[in-house]
Amino acid sequence: MECLGVVLQIKDNKAYLMTDSCEVVCIKKQPGMYEGMEIIFDYSEKINISNTFIKYSSVAAAVAAVFIAVMLYIGLLPSNRIYAYIDVDLNTNWQLMVDKNNKVIDIKINDSNSKFLIEDLNYKSKPLDKVLVDMVEKLNQNGIIDLSSKNKALITTCLNKDEMKDDNQGCKNLESSFRKIKDELLNRNIETYFLRAESKDRKLAADSNISVGRYSIYKNSIEKGINIDLEKLKQNNINEILEKVDIGSELNMDNSNTDQSNQSLIPMDDGKENKGDKKGNEHYNSEDIDLSLGGISDIDAIKSIEAANIETQKVIQAIQQQVNKDIAYETEKANKEISKIKQDPNMSIEQKNKKIKQIESELINKIDQIKKEGNEKAQAELSKLEKKAKDLLPQIK
Repeated sequence: MECLGVVLQIKDNKAYLMTDSCEVVCIKKQPGMYEGMEIIFDYSEKINISNTFIKYSSVAAAVAAVFIAVMLYIGLLPSNRIYAYIDVDLNTNWQLMVDKNNKVIDIKINDSNSKFLIEDLNYKSKPLDKVLVDMVEKLNQNGIIDLSSKNKALITTCLNKDEMKDDNQGCKNLESSFRKIKDELLNRNIETYFLRAESKDRKLAADSNISVGRYSIYKNSIEKGINIDLEKLKQNNINEILEKVDIGSELNMDNSNTDQSNQSLIPMDDGKENKGDKKGNEHYNSEDIDLSLGGISDIDAIKSIEAANIETQKVIQAIQQQVNKDIAYETEKANKEISKIKQDPNMSIEQKNKKIKQIESELINKIDQIKKEGNEKAQAELSKLEKKAKDLLPQIK
């Protein structure tokens, strides 16, 4: 199972992470890893030892757990739980991890020559459609694609079954983002194809060193009795592949004809479903890791942190109450204006609809601004608490 974690500390060849469920685990250090870095790792990488807490990490973890729990509880910070993996093939390959609100949690670049895609890219907690379009623009700017010519893109979705229990609901959640992506890319001369894959396909694709989308085409072809060279499928340009793979009608790879493919696709505009297409952990024992808590003796410092936590929760809850109150006020105000417009006999239906749409758009912007300001205030309170915790933690001997 894949997890999201933040690197707390790196020691020797080991890294201590806090997961999105506030568990502190230890894994083998990876190249390029640094403290504070957010990473995606497989839970099987966890080093199974009796206690992975480094000096004072139990206190730090407790403080961080309160930060996360409070913020998620009042809804001011997005959840970092991965609901879906969005795999993109467009002359290169990358994968976006998104939450239940279709906001990007992380991006994995599978082509080492395309690392520039996420350089200076502000993608954390941004809408999936916006991030994907920004990345397409960077491909164009760097000469990887030419938007003056026709291109094809394959977008393959794999739902995280650990978080998304209902596949149909998961697809519906993504549908609005995919509509936007389809329209935005079409405006840039890119025809987009959408596929779905299973969790096991992601693992098999990784084992075969191939993108999830290309693997899905390969799997479907094998099921249909079509002989496809996996190595050629890895190397061929995605435009060439999608020219031969007629998603929604027949699969004509290698000049072979076959019946209609039965691979499920993400539902699109018309609401109909298209058809188409080891880690061997190094052994560690308790002697490898410093498991000492350092003999915590300064109980007053710990109590002070706990008291600051409680006070911060109260302040943040008050901020959230004000946010909810302001949103309710603006919503009620907008509804009254809309009600008056609907009853105005001097306005045509077209005028009414235009005015109502304008009010609704303004309301959305106001709500976003209210939430943003509330989030900034909450973040400021958390920064104060974090500073206090950091000042007090060194006092624990």
